[in-house]
Amino acid sequence: MKSLTKFFRKISKEKNIFWGLGVAFSVMIATIGLVGFILFGSFVIRNWFERYILESALFRLNIPTESTTTAPQATTPLSHAKNPLIDLFNIQKEKSLFTIIPNKTAPTTSQESLGYETFYDIFSGNGWIDQGRTTLYQERMTTAFLFPPKFLLVKATATNEQFVERKQDGSDERCIRGRCLKVQGSTLTFQGSKLSLPESVRRSEVVNVSIGVLEKMWAVGVTVKNGEDYEGWIFTFDGDVFSNVQREGKDIFISHYAGTIGFGGTDSDWMAVYGAYEGKAVHVRGSEISDVSRFFGIRVMAGGIDPEITRVGSGREATWFVWNKNGSPKLVKLFQNGTNEIAGAIDLSNEFGANLTSVTSMYVAPTSDVHTLVIKMIRDGAQEYWRFTDEGFDITSSRELVSASLTNRILPVVFGSIANLEYSDAGEKIEYFLSNDGVSWENAELGKSVTFANTQGDKLFWRIRVEAPTNQFLSPYFGQIEINYALKKGLQ
Repeated sequence: MKSLTKFFRKISKEKNIFWGLGVAFSVMIATIGLVGFILFGSFVIRNWFERYILESALFRLNIPTESTTTAPQATTPLSHAKNPLIDLFNIQKEKSLFTIIPNKTAPTTSQESLGYETFYDIFSGNGWIDQGRTTLYQERMTTAFLFPPKFLLVKATATNEQFVERKQDGSDERCIRGRCLKVQGSTLTFQGSKLSLPESVRRSEVVNVSIGVLEKMWAVGVTVKNGEDYEGWIFTFDGDVFSNVQREGKDIFISHYAGTIGFGGTDSDWMAVYGAYEGKAVHVRGSEISDVSRFFGIRVMAGGIDPEITRVGSGREATWFVWNKNGSPKLVKLFQNGTNEIAGAIDLSNEFGANLTSVTSMYVAPTSDVHTLVIKMIRDGAQEYWRFTDEGFDITSSRELVSASLTNRILPVVFGSIANLEYSDAGEKIEYFLSNDGVSWENAELGKSVTFANTQGDKLFWRIRVEAPTNQFLSPYFGQIEINYALKKGLQ
C-alpha cells in the first residue's frame, strides 16, 4: 500500500512538471506566431503601399473647379481659372492653366507613366522655405516676402500735431471748415442737430456707427446685424445728403464678426477698413473700388481693432498707415509700389518690439515731412511722444527666396512649372528657377513647363532672385505661389 501511494505521488509531481512545461511551450509558440503574424502583415502592407505609390494614386492632379472657389480660405487650394484671393490682391500677377503636357523639346515620355501634383504655399509659415538660403524678409502677419523694412523710432517732446481721439464720453467728432459731424453710440448729429441714418440701414439692427473726415466730405460707416452675419455699409456725407459708396445699393462688407469701420484719405482717393476679428478693406478711387482685404487677415487684426487710417504722399507715391485708436497698439503700412493700386503691406507693430511694452493706446498724426509721423502713446496712464520716420526698405543688395524640397523623394521629377504667382515687382528684374536635385537650376518662365536634364532627380525646388530696387520706398511683394510638377511612376 505504501508503495502504491509513493507511486501516485511521483506521478503527480511529474504531471505538474509536464503541465508547467506545456504552458511555457504554448506561450512560446503563441509569441512566435504573433511576431510572425506582425512581420507578415508588415510585409504585406509595405508591398501594398509601394504598389500604391507606383500606380500613382498619390500623384493624381486635383485642380478645384470654379464651384469650389466661392469663398477663399487661407488653407484651401484655389481654382486656376478664377481665384478670388488673386482677384483681391490687385497687383501684377501671372496665371495659367498648366497641365504639364510635355513640350516639343521634351524627351518622349508616355503620359500614362507620369503622375501629376500641385503644390501651394501662401507663406504663412516657413515649413517649405529654405531659411538658410532665403534672404528676403518674411512678413508673417500679412504672409508675404519682401525686402526688409527700415524705419527710425525716436523719443520726442510734446507736439502741436492734432491727433484723432475719442472723447471721454466715447463720442467722436470730425469737423470740416467749422461744420462738425458727431457720433455717440449709434446717434449721428450734424451741427448739433440729430441726423437720421440712411434709409438703407435705418430699419436694421444697428451695431455701431463710425465717422471719418476726408477733404470736403465725411465718410460714415454703419455696421448692422443680419441674422447670423454682420453687414458693413459705407456712405459719404457732404453736409446735406448721404451717398452709398456701393453703387448697386448693397452692403460693401459681409462678415461673421462684428466690426467697426475706419477711414482715411482724400475725397478722390481713400480707404475703409472693417476692423473685425477677420478684417476687410477697400481702396476707393473715384468710381473704382478695389478690395484689399487680403492684407487684413486674422493675424493682422489680432482679435479686432478700432481702425483709423493716415495717408501720406499722393497718387502713385501714396503710403497708408492703418492704426488702432482704441486698445492694443497696431500700425500697418500699405504701399503702392509706384502704381495706382495698393500692392503690399507690412505689420510694423511687431517691429517696434519693447517700445510698445505696457502701452495701452496709440495715436498717429502726419507731419510736414511726408515720411514722418508723430505717435502719441499712453503708457501707465502717462502720455509720451515718438517720431516715426519711414525709411522704406533695405535695398543694399539683391535677395533670394528659396524653397525646401516639395517632394517625398520617392520618384523622379520629370517636369515642373511655376504655374501661378502673386507678386508686385516694383519694376526691378526678377528671375525664376526650378531644380529637381538642388544642384542644377533651370531658368523658368511663369506658366511654362521646364524639362529637367537630370532624369533621376527625385526632389523639387523653386527659387526666385530679385535685383534690389533703385528706389528705397519700393519693394517686390510675393504673396502666394503655385507649383505644378510631374513624376515618373514606374520603371522605364
